[in-house]
Amino acid sequence: MGSNTSNAPSRQQDDDSVEDFTNECALRLVQLKIINHAVKTLAENTWKNENSINFENLHQSVLRYKDADGKLPRNHDWSTLSNDDLFKPSDLPANRFKEFEDYFLQAENKGKSKLEMKNEFNHYLTIFVRIRNRLTRLLASQCMSN
Repeated sequence: MGSNTSNAPSRQQDDDSVEDFTNECALRLVQLKIINHAVKTLAENTWKNENSINFENLHQSVLRYKDADGKLPRNHDWSTLSNDDLFKPSDLPANRFKEFEDYFLQAENKGKSKLEMKNEFNHYLTIFVRIRNRLTRLLASQCMSN
């Protein structure tokens, strides 16, 4: 009797493929939650007069996603965004989330006026909304259709 040497993928390969797909979609959903938090936090604060905004506190609030109970959930760290090459434009040395993460570490940002920081935080808000929209479309096309 001959052995079954079919070229078809094994059941284990199929299971691994489904698990990889599921993990990728789960990661993208977590990223979407973190981006939504960033957009909401920036939007709630950047409409104010720049003199009433503590930009360092706002920056920290954006970077720290909290759940409905005010807790920091596992695997919802900003680095989930800042270390992902999906969000890195080819013409920039780092992605926009990493750039925002390091905002107060960059020498050129030290000593900026509150108005300049407000304009830059509004710019990040616009960027994050655009990225969120692209990520939503990606989720809809790749994760929700299967």
